Amino acid sequence: MSRRRKDSVRPRLGIAILAATAILVAIAIYSWSTAEPTLETMTVDDYPITDGSSSTHPVGVIAACHLLDIPYRDYPWGDGSIRPWPDLEAKEHEEEIEKLTEKIVHHGTHGSYVSLIEGFSDLILVARLPSDEELDYAKREGVEFEIRPFALDAFVFVVNRNCSIKDFTLDEIRGIYTGNLTNWTELGGIEANITAYQRDDQSGSQQLMRRFVMGDLEMMDMYDWILTSMMGPINMLDQDKNGLGYSVYYFEQFMAPNDNLSLCAIEGVLPTAETIASGEYPLTTEVYVVIRKDQESDSLPHALRDWYLSKEGQDLVRKSGYVPMDDKIITYDI
Repeated sequence: MSRRRKDSVRPRLGIAILAATAILVAIAIYSWSTAEPTLETMTVDDYPITDGSSSTHPVGVIAACHLLDIPYRDYPWGDGSIRPWPDLEAKEHEEEIEKLTEKIVHHGTHGSYVSLIEGFSDLILVARLPSDEELDYAKREGVEFEIRPFALDAFVFVVNRNCSIKDFTLDEIRGIYTGNLTNWTELGGIEANITAYQRDDQSGSQQLMRRFVMGDLEMMDMYDWILTSMMGPINMLDQDKNGLGYSVYYFEQFMAPNDNLSLCAIEGVLPTAETIASGEYPLTTEVYVVIRKDQESDSLPHALRDWYLSKEGQDLVRKSGYVPMDDKIITYDI
């Protein structure tokens, strides 16, 4: 009688152990399936919505394709620039590529800050710090920014290759854009009026012009010379040998290369990757990755921001054509 009771207990114990094991496995599977995605486990559905300037669009695309293992290549863009985009011939990634169009967008610098403030994007890549207007809007909406430089660029001046003057001092640039210098002869050039092209006031380029060059000086009001896209100066200077315009180094060199244009030296220094990295070029600028300060520290936007500053991220920055920060970690809490 006693032996039979012991024998009957053994199968019950085995069943209990199996049941407990099954429950633990089920819990583990459930926990894995409901765990917050990481950069290593995320899919395109999880990828943070990334907005940005026209000039930062390529690095945003390259980063997403790298992290999601989607092939990409360069395509001619509608505005005449050249930009990387997921390889449309990679049919096995067709569904992912379609979804990625909603994840990597570019509404320009001002539009990107507005998008982040209003919660339509998770992270932005921009070529300047927020303007006073954008900061005022953020304050009204109760939003604060956490801003970190992740690459170096440069504010550059561009002329037609046939222009006789390709080296300017900052005072000469200021003289031209205040209207005090109007003819190339005043700079040692030919007898011809200077066409001083500008950008629209909300553009990143115009804000850089005011911040780094003009300061409190009033720029001349020439409506016909104000261009509303980054390709505007490139297209106009392609034909106008008496024109002067400005852009950023990365856009002019990598997104809109044009053999008819020449970069100008400023204070005797030509913008190159080397003079930008060393800071020798006087108008070297930073490129920023920006998130809202209220993002959770374990969120994907936070992780993606940190990734741009990691060794892997900085290697990709270099590969994209930008000049990396080389371990300089700077944070702006605004």
